[in-house]
Amino acid sequence: MRKQRNQYAPEEKVAILRRHLLEKEPIPKLCDEVGLQPTVFFRWQKEFFENGAAAFEQKARPKHSAVEHYSNARLNSAIGYITPKDMLAGRQQEIHAERDRKLEEARKQRQIRRKRAT
Repeated sequence: MRKQRNQYAPEEKVAILRRHLLEKEPIPKLCDEVGLQPTVFFRWQKEFFENGAAAFEQKARPKHSAVEHYSNARLNSAIGYITPKDMLAGRQQEIHAERDRKLEEARKQRQIRRKRAT
């Protein structure tokens, strides 16, 4: 019957490499202890050094969705409950006129409903 392969998590691989690199544990002793072929150990070490620079690369910061929300979607009370984007575009009078029209329409609809109810 074949021997089952061990699957090592990335954290386990780093811990094994660390024992050799920092604690100066000999590779044959380490491989025997964890049940690992030395060729596998050397492959891990090669991958570790080839990909090590990725740990130091600057992560690109994604454009924060909160900034988009506050600039383009959220109504700001300090500028008359319109978005900063609309304020900068000079649309505040147009927006307020549309709101006034909708409010007046709603008032008329409520009056009609009240008259029907009585």
